Amino acid sequence: FDVGGANRIALKNHLAALGLDPAAFHDADNATILGFLRDRNAQGGTPTARVRVMLVGHGGAGKTALARRIVRGTFEAGTPATDGVELHEVELPIPGAGEGRAEGKDREEEEGEANTALPARITLQIVDTAGEPLFSGLRSLFYDATAILVLAVNPTAVAPDKVELLLLSFAATIHAQAGNARVVVVATHARDQTPEHAATMDAAMTLLVHHHANVDPAWLAVDSLDGHGVEALVARVRDTALDADAMPHVTQLLPRLYVELQRKLTALAAAEGTFSLDPDALAATAAEAGIHDPDVLARAVSLYHAWGVVHALPGASGHVVLQPQRLVE
Repeated sequence: FDVGGANRIALKNHLAALGLDPAAFHDADNATILGFLRDRNAQGGTPTARVRVMLVGHGGAGKTALARRIVRGTFEAGTPATDGVELHEVELPIPGAGEGRAEGKDREEEEGEANTALPARITLQIVDTAGEPLFSGLRSLFYDATAILVLAVNPTAVAPDKVELLLLSFAATIHAQAGNARVVVVATHARDQTPEHAATMDAAMTLLVHHHANVDPAWLAVDSLDGHGVEALVARVRDTALDADAMPHVTQLLPRLYVELQRKLTALAAAEGTFSLDPDALAATAAEAGIHDPDVLARAVSLYHAWGVVHALPGASGHVVLQPQRLVE
């Protein structure tokens, strides 16, 4: 297995076999991938599950209200249209996972043991995008073949003959930008929908699925005001992400100290409101997590950056932004 000679194999072309996230390693060189694998072998692997969920659809479909209902569990009246993009993260329990924990072991002790069991939780990184054509270029930055796309349409605000065209247009864009990424279709404002709206959606979905095999054929009616259908949507997204055959990259083993550093960075951003860290502060935080090698730290930060957990600023500054949403704003 030649990874260094003239006939070397590009490991980034074999990420599935290596059990690595293509979103994080698709452009990685062999040294980075081998370094990550060595880190995992040395530190032990912690089971994790993570997936990007991108909300797309026409302006006024209710994507922002839906995203906030999923993340916060409430409806926020007067939610303004998204100005570009909003980023959220939410952790959900995985039914049946984490059961049978050995007596006397806490979460950290058990996660420190290398195993391939499902983690107890899955992290959804929700990307809420503006629907207006003005932001089409910005949306394209977040399309990802390893993500799940939630395609939203409000059939009560769109003429019946336009619903089909809207869905086909967005599905074509998804295919062009994100290949065969999995797509779940939702019809918003369920409280206002009539049997005629349902019939319109059924007819549109029949045509959509015929042209795009990556689209889930069962659309969902949701309503952010009263939460109707939102729990079913979250379950659909979670179950889609945990389909090991279709999305094997979602669950993986991360080096144990990577996970510990991520927790510390998340705590700094959430509890203390820290916007960014300079190189010295980052190194000090990494040392608290048990990471002392600068190369290991660089690989961990590169992974977090690819996930959108942090944003490593380009250039020589070495600053790492812990709150990417504020940077977007």
